[in-house]
Amino acid sequence: MSGMMGLNIGVRALKAQQRALNVTGHNIANANTEGYSRQRAELTATTPYAIPSLHDRVQAGQVGTGVKVKQIIRLRNLFIDGRFREETSNLGKWEQLSDALHEIELIFGEPSDLGLRSALDNFWSSLQELHNNPESGAVRAAVRQSAAALADVFTALRGQLQDFQWALDGYVKNKVEEINSYARRIADLNKQISLVVGKGDNPNDLMDERDLLIDKLASLVDIELNYDSTGKVNITIGGFSLVAGNQNLELTYIENHSKNGMVDVKWKSTGSSLLLKSGELKGILEARDEIVADFISELDTMASTFIVEFNEVHQNGYGLDNSTGIKFFEGTDASNIRVSDDIMDEINGLNRIAAALSMDSPGDGSNALKLSEVMQTGLLNGEKTTMADYWGGIITRLGVDSQRALHMVENQKALTEQLDQQRQSISGVSLDEEMANLIRYQHAYNAAAKLIQTQSEMLDTLVNGILR
Repeated sequence: MSGMMGLNIGVRALKAQQRALNVTGHNIANANTEGYSRQRAELTATTPYAIPSLHDRVQAGQVGTGVKVKQIIRLRNLFIDGRFREETSNLGKWEQLSDALHEIELIFGEPSDLGLRSALDNFWSSLQELHNNPESGAVRAAVRQSAAALADVFTALRGQLQDFQWALDGYVKNKVEEINSYARRIADLNKQISLVVGKGDNPNDLMDERDLLIDKLASLVDIELNYDSTGKVNITIGGFSLVAGNQNLELTYIENHSKNGMVDVKWKSTGSSLLLKSGELKGILEARDEIVADFISELDTMASTFIVEFNEVHQNGYGLDNSTGIKFFEGTDASNIRVSDDIMDEINGLNRIAAALSMDSPGDGSNALKLSEVMQTGLLNGEKTTMADYWGGIITRLGVDSQRALHMVENQKALTEQLDQQRQSISGVSLDEEMANLIRYQHAYNAAAKLIQTQSEMLDTLVNGILR
């Protein structure tokens, strides 16, 4: 019986080392697979054999019977995983904010000869020239041309900001669909994983696939995870369940007419608003509804205030044709500001530019001076800030916010990279370590084969000896 036991021990050793070699090979094969976690075969001694005897001390009992693979586990640290996902979510938010602010910087294009500040300066210079040469048709044409250019810059900036806002609205819809897709796939994997766990096995590769999806989901929205005894993961966002076992609840987007038809993100089943703290979706929504909306509002404030104040002065003046009460600009804000039809009239428009303060005063440029002073007078921020200074403040704030967002992106990248390195030190495949394991298991396998050969030779000697 002892000889057969030795053979059994050898066979078990061969099988166990072979399984360990297969796990090592699986690690090596997936060394560059995204989301793969290093696996390890846990070897344990099999149940020992108690030799029966009348007296326990006659001979040694509890004889070992060999080795078996208890389980194949994957090496993960849930705490580091949670930290990584939390910081990835913060990174996603700041990346979107930084990208949005950079896009606005490109739209404004300051400092530039084609920017709003340059258009304001050119218009002011033309009014100064009109004050000095109120009768000059060329000067008057320059005033009208620079005014039209200023209005065009206002409307162009406003239009580009609104186009960007609509583009962000499209990104919101795409992110909602992406989140729903991840949730469906995670729920499907929950079902598969629970079936394998129910059989007593470890679905390591399925869990890797699910964790990779969770990582990607975490970059989009801030999530909270809860694992149950069957291996399923439940995911919540802002206290609402996105994935519950095998089921997923979907998000949807609904047009909000108070936002000109831009969408709000809600839970499809309840209609409740989605509450977010971080993630790419949070960054996009904040950029669309706060940052871009604020800059549009600032432009509208500048344009509407300028239209009212400039027209008031112009309507009190007189043109070369003694016309008065003429509006120089029309419109209500940056979206529709333009030089009035009276001024743009090809025949009499230039004569209607009110440079004088009284009738029949073709050489009087006093009102033109007052018009230029509108550009240098405090009109905004409680009549404390000029148009140029107000715009300069907008550009300065944009630059500060952009630098802050970029700094936050760099900090978050450094933090997530550090956490990812910690994850990889635990879960990542080290080819050097796997090669060492390969040699170790190979030697153990060869030794087990040698054990079987030795036991076979011993049995052969025993049998042949008896036969003789």
